[in-house]
Amino acid sequence: MTLAPGTYTVGVQKEGYVPQVKSGVVVTSGKTTQVDFSLREAKILVYDDGQHHFATEALTNLGYTFTETNDFTAFNDAMAAQGWQLIVVDNPSSADP
Repeated sequence: MTLAPGTYTVGVQKEGYVPQVKSGVVVTSGKTTQVDFSLREAKILVYDDGQHHFATEALTNLGYTFTETNDFTAFNDAMAAQGWQLIVVDNPSSADP
């Protein structure tokens, strides 16, 4: 890829990983500029009603790693811990009150 000299913001993303962005990347004429990224897996929390498993099957088929529970108290405790990039509630109509 050839870019005009200047300062750029560069980003990368891949399914199942947290997107990363770096600002202030300087491109100089006639030189190669290398930008390294360290992607980390997205943290996904799933509450599954224990009956249908639609969300867990879809996430598994897509190759995502996730934490799953069908215990509503454990789910609430995990939500309070924060740090999740995605929270999925499978069949919320049957979730515990």
